[in-house]
Amino acid sequence: MATNIEAEIDQKVNEALAKLGTTADSIKGSIAAYKGHFTRELENLDEELKLADEADPTLLLIQRINEAKYRLDFRYKLINQCYSTLVKLFPTQSDEAVRNEEEIYRRYMRADRATFKTLNHVEYLIQSTRDEMEMETNKTINQGNNRHILRAAADLKPEKIDSSVTPLLFLNWCQRFATYFRANGLLDQTIAEQKEFAMELVSETLWNNIQGNLSDVIPVVRIDNNGRPIINNNVNQQNRWTFLDHLNDEFKRIHPILTRRLEVLKFKQSNQGTLTFLAELEKHVVASDLDNMTHMQLKLSLAVNGIKSEKLRIEVLKAMQNKLKNPSLAKWYLVTSLDHNKANAAINLQESSQDYLKSDVTLALNKCLHRDVTEWEPQSEITRQYRDSLLEREQNIKNSLKEKFKNIYQFHEVMASSPLEHVEQLCQQWEGLQEEM
Repeated sequence: MATNIEAEIDQKVNEALAKLGTTADSIKGSIAAYKGHFTRELENLDEELKLADEADPTLLLIQRINEAKYRLDFRYKLINQCYSTLVKLFPTQSDEAVRNEEEIYRRYMRADRATFKTLNHVEYLIQSTRDEMEMETNKTINQGNNRHILRAAADLKPEKIDSSVTPLLFLNWCQRFATYFRANGLLDQTIAEQKEFAMELVSETLWNNIQGNLSDVIPVVRIDNNGRPIINNNVNQQNRWTFLDHLNDEFKRIHPILTRRLEVLKFKQSNQGTLTFLAELEKHVVASDLDNMTHMQLKLSLAVNGIKSEKLRIEVLKAMQNKLKNPSLAKWYLVTSLDHNKANAAINLQESSQDYLKSDVTLALNKCLHRDVTEWEPQSEITRQYRDSLLEREQNIKNSLKEKFKNIYQFHEVMASSPLEHVEQLCQQWEGLQEEM
């Protein structure tokens, strides 16, 4: 996998810090020099942003802006690290360092916001120009039998990602993935062609794990008005998930939310500046979905992190696991839909959980058609055959599931005009199932 941009900056910062002096005056001298470089990088970036207002929008222009922003990011992070080193070695310099660091932060954030706004505008203009050209040449492109080969510019192409990437770097990759697709107009191509480009950007293992779930009618990514990718975490809307949604779900499997939360609750400031630490902390909070953490989940995570004894911590985790295995304390449900692929996935999941889940798992089977289809009385022979094929297909799936699940709750298909009405109908079905048990 190609070297990550943030990793490159960190490496350059560490190399510069290794040459830093050991006295307060020498460190201040280095900071003064770096601030001069920072000011020049700000001016260079400002020139590129002004050029974007005057020149024709091109991918080369985007590349120049990104390169200028890269140099500014390096200088900003280096100055923050120098201030942190100064305070660590000479605590009496703390007040002065904080004041200067805050000023640098304000200047950097103004440039950061201006860059983001300009890049979005340039990408919009590029896309508009491409749309106009495509309309003019569409007839020519579609003539003949030769398939039109798409060639996306490599300027904004993100590196190929694999399962070793951390959740935080994965979020950054998602943004670059969305920018790449948007700037090259790939979302205007067919879904099959979008998948081809997406496949080039993930490892073979990741692609094989998710390709079977990808829709033939849904784009590989959805992007909001600010150019950011929209990630849908709602498991009840998997039929509307994009490629990026399925990839995000795979990374949640590889890096479980609970593990992420335990790690972020341990996250502490190291050698970086305070504002840099807070910015990184915010990214970790998003990656670990802390906003949706319940009160009990928070208490458990704090307890596990807070216990000093490693032996006792392991015992607590085992006790929690044993409670989840106890059928009198925990009842497990596996939810899936009436579909061959999803039914097989449910069976595989149930079998893989046998080592740590001894109690019976109840299967909740959504989108069952038997009740409604049985009441249907078609008039033509062809339609009756179609009805019978639906019933036979549903029964075959249920028979395969009954071999693995002792209890199966069947929920009929709900066709509601609003989410509230949908939930109300599901609740009514649930209450009816409880009365039958």
